[in-house]
Amino acid sequence: MSHNKYLLFVFWFGVFVQSLQSASINQSKSSNGKTRRMVGGKYASIYAYPWTTLVISKGRCGGSIINESWILTAAHCVNSRKTVVYYGIDQHTSMSKSNQRIVEAVYKPLKSIFNSGDIALLKLAKPIPMNSKSNSIQLYRNRRSLIGSTVSVAGFGRNNLRTDRLLFGTFKVETLFSAKRDVIAARSYRQSPCYGDSGSGLVIEESGSYFLVGVTSSIMTAGCRPNNVALFIDVSYYYDWIVEKMNNPTDPDMEGCFVLTLPLNFKLKLCTYWLTDLFWFLWRLIRILFRILF
Repeated sequence: MSHNKYLLFVFWFGVFVQSLQSASINQSKSSNGKTRRMVGGKYASIYAYPWTTLVISKGRCGGSIINESWILTAAHCVNSRKTVVYYGIDQHTSMSKSNQRIVEAVYKPLKSIFNSGDIALLKLAKPIPMNSKSNSIQLYRNRRSLIGSTVSVAGFGRNNLRTDRLLFGTFKVETLFSAKRDVIAARSYRQSPCYGDSGSGLVIEESGSYFLVGVTSSIMTAGCRPNNVALFIDVSYYYDWIVEKMNNPTDPDMEGCFVLTLPLNFKLKLCTYWLTDLFWFLWRLIRILFRILF
């Protein structure tokens, strides 16, 4: 009897965790390390999307200027090593030292089973000049439902012609049944994010002003075909975290961590996100043992 109860517990626990995993965001990197770009997008002018930047770190991604010293992008696009940002351009051939900025710090929120955390805040070593080709966009802080709203994305994506020009596409926000609370789903029947669009801003227009509502993260199914559901990280979910980091920047290596001082002045660094990593490790271990034993 106790053996049957154990099997039932493992089974239902597995169903629960698997549902969380299947609803989670698939990192939008393909097996060859490329990042998603826009398929079916139309050419865009940087004057229409002056907040748009090109972020180069692990690969090429998009980003949004939220003030002269800060860029918002996707967490999976960047690492703590050298990251550079290009601004005020609408094609790759315009990249130069004059419109380049070095990133001096990368901030990422903590992940959990309820949020993907695929968003990153980049602090620039030198401010970006604000003008008609490079300007900031306001953060959307309203937690109201956006379902049915028309939104747009501009990114340095590859369409069917493998262009390196800035492209834009329009999408309609849809309902998403997911355990992740920080995700927005949107679909277009003519366009789809593809290689290079990760990190690009999802924008809504209200009363003649533009607001950043999301950060491009991934698509739900393989390929870059139109009609795919694209997933974006909800900016309003992280609004307080973003403002706090901008106002009080800390050591990015200590995000979610603290130092415990032990006897003999020995210091031990502990991070809360290790608990999440430990949880998934133990769950995978249980699955492996279950397959071996049963």
